Amino acid sequence: MEIKNVVIGPIEYDVTEEDRILNDQNQDLIGQIVYEKGTLKILKDMKEDVKRTVLLHEIIHGVFDGAGMRDHDEQMIDILSHGLVMVLMDNPDVAMFLADLPVSTETETPEENA
Repeated sequence: MEIKNVVIGPIEYDVTEEDRILNDQNQDLIGQIVYEKGTLKILKDMKEDVKRTVLLHEIIHGVFDGAGMRDHDEQMIDILSHGLVMVLMDNPDVAMFLADLPVSTETETPEENA
């Protein structure tokens, strides 16, 4: 994974890949955001598509926390992270537009490039 940091509101989080992530109850996790340390941890030994979804999942936690929401509904965050990753991957021009980057004017489908 090439992402080394992410800014959520006024806070810059360092993004690290870890061999193991444990919560306060000593349970294994695949991702974790640590607000007070400004770190976002992703389990190293996962497929890239899983890492994308976990990264967005943790970012959404950061957005909710930044908005003052301290109790997060894990099911809602899972729905949002999975759905948004699919939308952004299936529609890269939408991701470019949202990031205020130049949007491709070509409308080729992947099959036309083959």
